[in-house]
Amino acid sequence: MMSSGGYTSESSTRLWEELTPVPTRKNSIRFISTYAGFEGESGLLWDLYKQVVSKDEHPEGQGERLHPDLPIYANREARIFAYWDHEPRMPWQTESYYASQKKTLRPGTYLRLHRNQWATAEEIFITPEMWDPCVNQVHHPTIISREALYVGIDVGIKHDNAARVAVKWDENGEKLILVSHRIWKPTPGRPLDLENTIEEDLRELNEQNDVVEIFADPYQLHRSRTTLQAAGVPIKEYAQTQANCTLMGQTLFDLLTGLNLEVYPADELRQQALSTVAVENPRGWRIAKEKASKKIDAIVALAMACVAAMAHRGEIGSRSARGFNRALHVSREKIVPWPGPPVYIGQTLIEVPATIIAQQSNHGSIHVLAAFASEGMGLRRHVETVVKPWLTANARWALNNHRLLLGAYEDVEQQNEFDLLQIVEDLLGGYWEKPLSKWEGRRDGVLDLIGTATPGNFQPSLQIDGTGAKLLIEALSGRWSYDTDRREKRTVWYHVANAFSLLVATIAPLSSNEQIKVISNYDR
Repeated sequence: MMSSGGYTSESSTRLWEELTPVPTRKNSIRFISTYAGFEGESGLLWDLYKQVVSKDEHPEGQGERLHPDLPIYANREARIFAYWDHEPRMPWQTESYYASQKKTLRPGTYLRLHRNQWATAEEIFITPEMWDPCVNQVHHPTIISREALYVGIDVGIKHDNAARVAVKWDENGEKLILVSHRIWKPTPGRPLDLENTIEEDLRELNEQNDVVEIFADPYQLHRSRTTLQAAGVPIKEYAQTQANCTLMGQTLFDLLTGLNLEVYPADELRQQALSTVAVENPRGWRIAKEKASKKIDAIVALAMACVAAMAHRGEIGSRSARGFNRALHVSREKIVPWPGPPVYIGQTLIEVPATIIAQQSNHGSIHVLAAFASEGMGLRRHVETVVKPWLTANARWALNNHRLLLGAYEDVEQQNEFDLLQIVEDLLGGYWEKPLSKWEGRRDGVLDLIGTATPGNFQPSLQIDGTGAKLLIEALSGRWSYDTDRREKRTVWYHVANAFSLLVATIAPLSSNEQIKVISNYDR
């Protein structure tokens, strides 16, 4: 018993031939259970199909129909017998079952699996019946969003359009919402100026919003990606490989069919959606254009944005650092250490050594300069090869100074605590103390800091360097969750957050009589 629809290679065809029936065995047969395949790809099955069915089933059929009601065929010369049906005849093949299948399968796939009809490798991907129910007529594009954004970029320089799409999760983290999109249309005579179009757009988007991740195909964007990363824009390489393209297409398809994507009315976006086809091959399928003249760049960017968002799904509900907003708390400029005020360090000693380095301004705001964590590395090596070189290069004046290097370490409740602290003191010097508050209290201190503003100017009290402290940004953006507080579930993000809590607990409170104002993501 076999399914010859999957026999598409020369080696599999040879296997089929080796299994030919022999006259020396009674009832020597090959039994095939299958449904229709792809024209031009499922060669073996296609040839057997045409050999056995009659011309009323297919114009090139070479067999004869044996029963007036049932689709039973035979080719007497080739000794092939077939039952090839298109109608549901079993009790479980109900209308409700097929209705649900139509909603979850692409049209061509539905016809092939449930109607036993041959398909081409290229079929319509998004239909009006899929797209239109996801359009919210009262929903409009938004320039500034206070929720976390996920962005996709598809770039054409001369012959294709370029597009940027941003999406966000709804309040429950169950549905993706289209926030905004932009399309650029270069020509061979006027190629796209990346610096003044996409780069400028992404900079503005990152400055005005809480952008968590940007997925971009590196093919045309290598220089731009490097430049934007240096500026603190969270752009990530997402090559359009077969595996990635399959994930993009399947993710977008599932969101549309499940009505878990909400878009605003946009004629050009709808036109591009309806111009997409799904090209299938043995390793998967990808989104492609129906015709060369059609443009689908915005749909490709939408699919990339959805994949980025799905990678962070669940972080909305479990996010520990409520109120943290990249647009508010990540500095738009490089934070340079001041050679006067003390340098504060929060340092974990066991499991994953993590370090947060910061200074406090005259107004009381905390400026985080760097964040480090070394999985699989011991404390001594971490401090010696990661922390000390940074301090030597950026804050040499603080090394071995009890007044200018103030550190906090965790209470590890172990007998070797002194030995671990001695490693840090020997390498960095400074004055070190152990905060009296436990983790839960320090964690609350972090949350309080996120929600406060410096007196007088209503600016967030927390400012983080976008390049030197990426680990802390990622932790506060959702990687650190209450679920990972338990020892058996702790991740590197917990240790980064713990190091930050040690630092926050150590920094002296403001010596000001002004009342601290409280801010949130909804105050601008």
